[in-house]
Amino acid sequence: WMPDPALRKAVREKLDMPVDTKLTQAYLQQHLTSLDVRKKGIADLTGLEHATDLQTLVLIENKIHDISPVSSLTKLGFLDLGGNQISDLRPLAALTRLETLHIWRNEIEDISPLARLVNLKQLLIENNNISDFSPLDGLTHLDKGNFRVADCIPRIAVAPRIKERTYPSIFAAWSGKNVLNLPNLSDDDKLGHHDLFWSGLEFHLQWHPTPEGLRLFGRIDDAHSKRKSLLSQNPNFIRLVSLDYTDTDPADCPEDWPYWIRDENGDRVRAYGGDSDLMIDFTHSVVQDILVQKAVAIAKSGLYDGIFLSAWQEGSGTLDNDGVYYRSVEAEWSARISMVRRMREVVGDDFLIIVKTNQRPASLSAPYVNGMFMEAIPDEQSTSYTHVGLREIESMLLWAEQNFRDPQIIALEGRGISLEPADSPRNQQNMRLMTTLSLTFRWLRLLRHRNKGYPP
Repeated sequence: WMPDPALRKAVREKLDMPVDTKLTQAYLQQHLTSLDVRKKGIADLTGLEHATDLQTLVLIENKIHDISPVSSLTKLGFLDLGGNQISDLRPLAALTRLETLHIWRNEIEDISPLARLVNLKQLLIENNNISDFSPLDGLTHLDKGNFRVADCIPRIAVAPRIKERTYPSIFAAWSGKNVLNLPNLSDDDKLGHHDLFWSGLEFHLQWHPTPEGLRLFGRIDDAHSKRKSLLSQNPNFIRLVSLDYTDTDPADCPEDWPYWIRDENGDRVRAYGGDSDLMIDFTHSVVQDILVQKAVAIAKSGLYDGIFLSAWQEGSGTLDNDGVYYRSVEAEWSARISMVRRMREVVGDDFLIIVKTNQRPASLSAPYVNGMFMEAIPDEQSTSYTHVGLREIESMLLWAEQNFRDPQIIALEGRGISLEPADSPRNQQNMRLMTTLSLTFRWLRLLRHRNKGYPP
């Protein structure tokens, strides 16, 4: 009666049932009030309809298409079905006690069944294919945040915020925005303690096709309010979008999308030998058009100050897996330079483009780029930086200062000695060294990374 083995296993574990004890419908109904199962490959929810006392259900990033069994779970107040393949929301119409519903990154086009969820207060619905949001109009408890396409709003000038920064400047990348000696801060307050940050779109925004090209869509007013709040905490705060161009999540495009990188068997190739993302052929003009449209949308939204492009070590290829290169290095770099040149032409001068070069010059792209992210890798893990290695780092920083366009930002990530305590004398010495470098160059910002050995 519960055919999906992954669901059955998760339910038994939640109920702490011995192996030799039979799971019955009656026992499920009497004892299961909450269930949280993420990334377990669940495809069939049959049997869950008997858990009629469920109040909280989380099924993030499984393989669920049909949510019919959920229709009988009328006591649910919290439901998270994000990251699945759901298109039909009709089974949710009877769940009138729902206060929180997360259905992000599915295959939803029609949200009319949600009109009956009169107690709904929170809805996360980004990364779907929805064009009509009018069914939400009658939900008086819901903070709709004005779902709409982002307008073209002038950006706050970025150059003065670079020149008027305080010293030393600190940046954070992706999820590493914690302030270790202030652990109780909210996420927004953590960001306010940094001068530069990049990650995905954030703000619960999604890409939305329009006749003019891709635009940002979601709670636009909420996003601007959050940005305004961050700038009130730190007027020099700069936010970039990390724009993925070599790979993407499998759910972002259909399986038969013609621009996946595929192996000799026709299978999509995973990025970097084990990551869940799949490689895309950014050398194709159609993919480049999409990426340029995204850069334009980011620039026009008024929410961000620029973009960050990873994997930018000139002379190296990235469309490879286990030593197999699917495009030539020459083709990759011709595409990269063409793409960044086109981006610069359409986003204007007061918009940052930062690339991850590590310790290589970016001579071909320097005319279009404002700066770089350098991971300063120690020469020896046990002894950290050598004099030769430090001279190479300094030489690279000098090259960057002399060649990238203004306004410049150079983001340096120093590494500690992971074999020693984070606050060891040599790790503190390395931290002071990198901080000194951040004060020496014009637009250098410093990231201290605890996981690599730096103290809090």
